Amino acid sequence: MDRVKFYSVNDWAGGYQLQKAEKIINDFDKNKKYTMEEILELYNITKYIDNNLFLKNWNTVYIEKAKDVTKEMKSIVFKYMDNISNEDFETILNDVPNQYIDDFFELFEKKIEKINITADIFIKAICERNISIYHILHLKKIVKKYDSEIRKVMLQDIINSTEIMIRKYYINEEKNKEIELPSSLTNEDKENMLIRYIDNEYANLNYVRIIAKIQSSKDMIEINDKTKLKACRKVVELENKIFTKGTGIEYGYNVIFDEKQQTEKIEKMEGNQLICSYSKRWVEENKADFATLLNNFIYLFEFTDIEGRVELVNKKHETGVFERAMDLKMLKAYNPNSTFNHKKMVSLLQLNAYYEQLNKLDIRLEDIIEWFFDSYLKENFGIENFSISMPSKDSTLFEKCKSVLPEIDHILKEYKYYVEDGQVDPELVSISSEHMFFKDIPSKVKDKYVYLKNSDYNNLIDYYFFSDQCMLAYLENLDNKYDNFFKLIVKEDIKYNDYPEYDKKDLDWLIKEKLIFEDDKGFLKIKNEERIMIYAELHYKEVISYWRKSEKIRNEIKQMIKEDRLEIGSSLFSRNEQDYFNFYLNMSEFIDGYDIRNSNLHGTQIGDRKSDVHYSRYLQIVLLIVLIIIKINDDICLSKSKIYLERSKDE
Repeated sequence: MDRVKFYSVNDWAGGYQLQKAEKIINDFDKNKKYTMEEILELYNITKYIDNNLFLKNWNTVYIEKAKDVTKEMKSIVFKYMDNISNEDFETILNDVPNQYIDDFFELFEKKIEKINITADIFIKAICERNISIYHILHLKKIVKKYDSEIRKVMLQDIINSTEIMIRKYYINEEKNKEIELPSSLTNEDKENMLIRYIDNEYANLNYVRIIAKIQSSKDMIEINDKTKLKACRKVVELENKIFTKGTGIEYGYNVIFDEKQQTEKIEKMEGNQLICSYSKRWVEENKADFATLLNNFIYLFEFTDIEGRVELVNKKHETGVFERAMDLKMLKAYNPNSTFNHKKMVSLLQLNAYYEQLNKLDIRLEDIIEWFFDSYLKENFGIENFSISMPSKDSTLFEKCKSVLPEIDHILKEYKYYVEDGQVDPELVSISSEHMFFKDIPSKVKDKYVYLKNSDYNNLIDYYFFSDQCMLAYLENLDNKYDNFFKLIVKEDIKYNDYPEYDKKDLDWLIKEKLIFEDDKGFLKIKNEERIMIYAELHYKEVISYWRKSEKIRNEIKQMIKEDRLEIGSSLFSRNEQDYFNFYLNMSEFIDGYDIRNSNLHGTQIGDRKSDVHYSRYLQIVLLIVLIIIKINDDICLSKSKIYLERSKDE
């Protein structure tokens, strides 16, 4: 039977549900004997009225009537629950439709002091009805009352219970914060659950991956290294099963330097393979120009954009619809998406091919890096005493990894002192034992980066203009041509009346906020183009380089800062760049990080110390150093540019 169901205050089906509720309100008889199913329907109706959700055609008189009727409904609902006993609990629970299971236990918790259902009856009933323990663990009072019995159920239902436990502690979803585990569930229980889950044939790869990344914590789960290793091995086993079955789509990457190619770069797809082809001749012609060889990382390989922002970072908007729906986002984790992994793979292949190409020309990339600090900074900017010591040609790969990592801290320390003191004091650098955090490295440029403030208003703007889930992006006559409203309104002539009634309230809000308007021909247009372009850049890039924007854009940014929409700050690395470096180098920020710094310096890396297994890791470290060079050069160039020097005086 199609009964009234309350889902949420913002649910689009609310109008339809209230139409059904209206008839029940009109026909309500407080003397009628209601079934369990009807009781739960009445309870759902009261939720609508309690949240002040009414139909548009209800006048003030009818609304008052509805409020009075629902008060009587509540009285009947609570009286019914008060009378539930051991004798009829199981029968009543069996009569609860699936759509009302959560409502039943919500009511049960509200009246738990009056309802005296013994633990054995309660547990027997939910087990025989095959109700997931998930419905119970959101209700603190119920968990407290039946604590030890719920623990036993969790230890028996290992797959479901372990996944719920993992979601509570490690999955970034609002509803997981409400999960309440029984206090009798010990840490030993929790770790044993993880071990049994790993060994279970129905273990989900996504959850096993999380177990492999868990950091031991008294507040969550204290897990030993053997359990983590067991999870790591299970991940490999499950991944091998998936790929040997031929599931999924295979993608390939190929990076080459072509002797005959005239243009500097060509990128193309051949089937499912990305081909990145670069001119070998271009590199040979510029082999004596180390500055050009470094610039290739910007203009050929596009590790950064022309405004100096690192393009290899993990960006929220690059997470696809399928990923958002299927992937588990861990708390305190970087959660790299598939686009990030694609960029990571391509960038390492680019660096590898370039590294080998330079070696063929008898040029070591390590020498170019040393040249930047030892010569370039002094010759071009008069900055002395910068230095870096890159590994020698004859060092083993293990030795290269271990010796180059401290140099990252060294150059960050040098740049920090240069910004603070205007010079680099080698003695001060050598005596300092301070550990460098990427967020603390200052910039020579004031008000360098602009960020979007986290607010409901900004989230609405981002949703309406840029989300592929917003219905404003879809018009029947355009066959879903655009994946967001921003692209649609910029590229097409659309009218207010092109939209169905249920979308017009969203358009009305955008018009009221002076973000869009109807022109003299009736077409919808963006009203404040500068503001929407700022929102667009922050959606796609997540950060704006303030001083590289026009005066009109900067003025709009300043106005938005006054309105508390944006915030501005100065640092060498933008926030998403800080996260990127932390993800690779340590686990202080993200539990799913590579922890390259600690694993190499403390000797916990996997593999023979003379093995080529360290080659990819060394390439990654060199890539990070190259990015630091680009960021330092960009910061100094901007601080000394005529545009910055002139504009910053006025502002």
